[in-house]
Amino acid sequence: MQNVDLRQSFCRTINSIPDNNSVFLDETDFNLHTSKQYGYSIKNTKYFVTVPANRGKNVSLMAVITVNSILSFKIVDGAYNGDLFCDFITNNLRLYFQMNPHSVLVLDNCVFHCQRDVINLLGQSNISVYFLPPYSTQWKPIEKYFSCLKANYTSIRPFPKTSNEVKATLNSLIPTIGFDFCGWFCNMRRWV
Repeated sequence: MQNVDLRQSFCRTINSIPDNNSVFLDETDFNLHTSKQYGYSIKNTKYFVTVPANRGKNVSLMAVITVNSILSFKIVDGAYNGDLFCDFITNNLRLYFQMNPHSVLVLDNCVFHCQRDVINLLGQSNISVYFLPPYSTQWKPIEKYFSCLKANYTSIRPFPKTSNEVKATLNSLIPTIGFDFCGWFCNMRRWV
């Protein structure tokens, strides 16, 4: 029952925020096994692709989207944590929210999003933040962004063979792909 109340509360809140003031942040990861799971081959022969036995280091992408575009992103080796998130806020978000004081940052309930240091930094930076209710990915347009990004990433040939190649591929791919940000926000509103 508590989850239902959280969802209703979130719906009331997000309905009062125009799309152009909504900013969504999330993170995803890539590794050497992030590739297509299907392929083509000569008739009556089996498709196969060689991938490294070791997945290599995970490469994590933190991204922020608005209704119009990707606002900022950062790629790091390994997983994000509270310290890296604080650095991201300081270096990638603070200026945007100073120039757009009516904007609201929407986050999921990832453990490091809720850390005391993070909450304090968001408050000191005058960044308004709302947390999504648990298990509410339909209200995260950034998930659609990640899905499209991964679809484009997996179609790249040849596959990246090292973590550095994964990062280089992402750095070159992210700015060049046009996505339907507005459509994703409209889809989110349908669920609200």
